[in-house]
Amino acid sequence: MSNLKSIIIEQGALNSLKELTFMIIPNLKTAPFGIDYLGNLEVLNTRFMPTEFEKSIVPLAKLVKQKK
Repeated sequence: MSNLKSIIIEQGALNSLKELTFMIIPNLKTAPFGIDYLGNLEVLNTRFMPTEFEKSIVPLAKLVKQKK
């Protein structure tokens, strides 16, 4: 997955997903398009991700925390 540059999540996909972790994907610089469709997401983790990705995911991480 080291060459992965983008992720697209379609509306209705992964409806029951509660936890999502992004780890060691050096070419992924932005949050996945459609991640806001994951309405049941409770935990969003990142480990060893590019700074650009971390910055792009911050607003989404705040939304996940508000759901708890």
